[in-house]
Amino acid sequence: MNQPISMPRWWLTLTQVLCEEQPEVLRQRIHGFEDTQSLRPIHRWQADVVVPMLCEALPKHRQALLALQSLHQRAALGLSGRQGEWRATLKPVLLALYRRAYAYDAAYAQAHASAMTYGLAPTNTAMIAEHFGDAEAFAVYYAQLNTEASASAFAQAHATANVEVSSRAFATDDAEAYAQVCAASARVYVWACAKTDEERRALFNHLAQGLIRHLAALQSSSTGETT
Repeated sequence: MNQPISMPRWWLTLTQVLCEEQPEVLRQRIHGFEDTQSLRPIHRWQADVVVPMLCEALPKHRQALLALQSLHQRAALGLSGRQGEWRATLKPVLLALYRRAYAYDAAYAQAHASAMTYGLAPTNTAMIAEHFGDAEAFAVYYAQLNTEASASAFAQAHATANVEVSSRAFATDDAEAYAQVCAASARVYVWACAKTDEERRALFNHLAQGLIRHLAALQSSSTGETT
């Protein structure tokens, strides 16, 4: 009688995020693969699937992304690297991703509406006219300033938290530590690259299929099968 394989928490968490409606379908595509306690499959997936997707969506950050891809390629071969190296390489990438993933348009619209209400209030019209000309000019100024500050703070806070856990996980091949951030990381990859729900579903599926492909190849290699 075959004993059930105990899958690591990062695998269960990732399948829930990448295939939210039917995570079991994704999980059942891989059976009996025992190397998932190591993060080497994740490094292969990051280098071959995640980073190329990010490079396409964020061409201005290509150099930072290629540096991260190189680290993942080395780690996939068993050269984990130092935590400081991971931290320094991950930080600019995650800052860019969280900044791009921020719901800027919605935040801008809310700030603009609030500023318009303030600018049109009778008690404020004279001051607004003197310094900004009219309420619309004030609302644009305020909305830009407020939204940029909020987006930067959002990116800084989330990237800093993610970087600390991810860098430790990757440097020490700590699957439990990676499980703490894998869901947030997968979501920010997709939200940074896609604007609509349809685009996000397509990218989640792209990441899921890439993960299946890499784990299946490793599974076949570990059992001596040919792909």
